[in-house]
Amino acid sequence: MKHTLLFMVALGASYSAMAAKDIPIKTNRTLIETKSPIMFAYHDEDASLAELDLETMEFNQLELPKNAFGFDYGKLAGADKISAFVMNKEGIFSVDKNGAKRILATNALLSKLEFEEFEKINFISDINNDGLSDIILPDLTHSEIYLQNSDKTFTKHSFKTQPKYSGNFSSGKLRLDIDLTMVPKVFDINQDGLNDLIFHDKEKIDVLYATSSGYQNSLQTLKLPVETGKLDGVEANRRISKLLDINNDGKLDLVTRYAPIVEGMDSLDVELTFQIFYGKDNGMFATTPLTLPKASGTSRFEFENDFNGDGKNELQKFHVDFGLGTIASMALGGGSTDVDVEISFYAQKTDGSFSDEPDSEKEVEMEIGMGSGEMALTYYTGDINGDGKQDAVFKTGSKTLSVYYGHAETVLNKRRSKIKQKLPEDGNDIKLVDINNDGKHDFVLHFKDDDGKSTIKTILN
Repeated sequence: MKHTLLFMVALGASYSAMAAKDIPIKTNRTLIETKSPIMFAYHDEDASLAELDLETMEFNQLELPKNAFGFDYGKLAGADKISAFVMNKEGIFSVDKNGAKRILATNALLSKLEFEEFEKINFISDINNDGLSDIILPDLTHSEIYLQNSDKTFTKHSFKTQPKYSGNFSSGKLRLDIDLTMVPKVFDINQDGLNDLIFHDKEKIDVLYATSSGYQNSLQTLKLPVETGKLDGVEANRRISKLLDINNDGKLDLVTRYAPIVEGMDSLDVELTFQIFYGKDNGMFATTPLTLPKASGTSRFEFENDFNGDGKNELQKFHVDFGLGTIASMALGGGSTDVDVEISFYAQKTDGSFSDEPDSEKEVEMEIGMGSGEMALTYYTGDINGDGKQDAVFKTGSKTLSVYYGHAETVLNKRRSKIKQKLPEDGNDIKLVDINNDGKHDFVLHFKDDDGKSTIKTILN
């Protein structure tokens, strides 16, 4: 294995240390982030998994239990860092460089399914915010929560579920699709000081309310301020787009998407209406919505970053320039092509509204694949300079990252800083991680060759 290499790289007007090291397994999927200096690399066909400690640059291939079909990550009691949680038909195992240890036997739905590949599966979450990872296992009639105790044991809680079924008949067989929420959103929706579990699909929101002794035994459906699904009397659908606290007031807000029902290429140009119903007390929503800027069929909205440092998340609108020419390019290009994506940034006002015109606009390229459905957006966010504001980073060439620092008045600084460094071809292979816990996001570059061999390079700010 190649030894770690240390040297310096130009970063604007400063210099930062860089390290490079080979990953001990072949990889064919993007790296898995954990909101810590630990990352995971894996190969879905070889069923191999490696733990990457970016702080120490110690990379280890993990010895998995037999017939493992999926993994997640979390933290066990007494551990000082994140570890892998791996599942097979016998149960769930904690896996680190010292080996695999079964922490839970299970006969849940996931253990009965046949998986063709080794996959990243969402079944771990700290649902009671005690710093320890808990396990969520959905099933057809009930779901199970396993709360981790301080001695690494788990306390089981079951509750009734009603998954959404859809399906079709083909060649004399019935094929069923089951919509199950794997990991719920954790939020104190009724402001009683206890974290509730929020499950939602495109049409309804269910809540498992927390009690002083655990959780209730069944889900309760929230009353929505507007009709969802296929609407009566009009050829249109309204669905739940997002559920999050947009204005940072401790209440869950509802974002809906209204779209006329159209067919074929018309779906790319159809006008969409996105609205916010701000949260009220006890899981209620405002009856009068706030309408967001105009959008089309290729647009989406995000509310994940505070660029100006006012404690409220900005609105980001993504619009993809997608048409017949793009489809032709994909066909000629072997199923993939680059498309332009316009990103508009809107500052949130004191009343929770947003301006009709954006405060800042940028354009990036995104690679899309016709067969795989994978997208690689060359846009990243993180606090690069440690000032408490989120910054926007764009890949603007094969050897250039452009950084626009968050700005109190203009959302993003009008001038950019450049990082000159050879970059991975795939935009998904660039990550921002605070490697040394100094409050600054660092750069993680994942380089792959045609044989699946990989190298990690890190740039510390």
